[in-house]
This record gives sequence, C-alpha cells and structure tokens, in this order.
Amino acid sequence: NEVRETADWLCRELQEAGLRPLAAEVVRFPGAITIPLPPRVSSCVLGNALQREGWLLSYQSKYLVERNWIQICLLGHAERADLEPLPRLLAARLNT
Repeated sequence: NEVRETADWLCRELQEAGLRPLAAEVVRFPGAITIPLPPRVSSCVLGNALQREGWLLSYQSKYLVERNWIQICLLGHAERADLEPLPRLLAARLNT
C-alpha cells in the first residue's frame, strides 16, 4: 500500500530528525501521523508558521490544540519528494 509505505518512510525520517510520532508503527493509522510537541512549542504557533510557508498540517481542532499535537495527513496526494524537507523543517522549528 503506497500510503503505508510513505507513512513508514516519513516516520523513519521524523525519528532521524529527533521527532517521535505518537503511535507505534504496529498501531498507527498510516493516513495520519500525529506528533506531540514539547510544552514550550505551541502547536497553533507552529502550525500557523508552517501554513504561511505552504505546509498544510492539521493542528486547529480542539482535540489537537488541547494536547499540543500536530498531524501530517497523507491521504490524497502525498509524494515523498514533496515531503522530504518536512522532517528537518519541523526539527529546526522545534530547536529554535
């Protein structure tokens, strides 16, 4: 399944960048990767900044805001080439 392969690849890339997706691979829904953020980083601030740069992540629902989580959704058109910069970009934003 292409979505699962992309999700597995993206999770490996996120982990190499120092980010830990919420769900383990065996229980993860491949269409959405949830990333808990450290308390010092607001999911809304990060999500808004990334949106201004052209990245559309899920972060505005009450459920995600309350938990300070962001989600990368892979349903629809999600090409690896388009996603390649995202793990390093997230890591850089979390480490500033």
